Amino acid sequence: MQLIIGSAFVSFSIFIFCIVLLGVRNPRQPAWASPQLVGNFHSIVILMFGVIGLFALASAIYKYVTAGTGDPMSILISVAILAVTILGVKAMKIKKKIAVFESMR
Repeated sequence: MQLIIGSAFVSFSIFIFCIVLLGVRNPRQPAWASPQLVGNFHSIVILMFGVIGLFALASAIYKYVTAGTGDPMSILISVAILAVTILGVKAMKIKKKIAVFESMR
């Protein structure tokens, strides 16, 4: 279960980072993408979820390796969560949208 929670936290932090990146680079910035909110709120949330997720992943992997009590279903779910994250980020087409935003400036 810790492995699933860790991969979900890492996935959530990656999605938040991508959404905030698109909001900040947009020439017509939304109110939630102001420099004050990005510096004081979004960056802390992204860092918090990322660090907690990485520590949970590292702890779960260490437990699985040393104790040998790995649950194959949680490993598969964790890999699926990370795979969906990769596919989701690719589907957002971030490079193309940033290039469009830069050409609008």
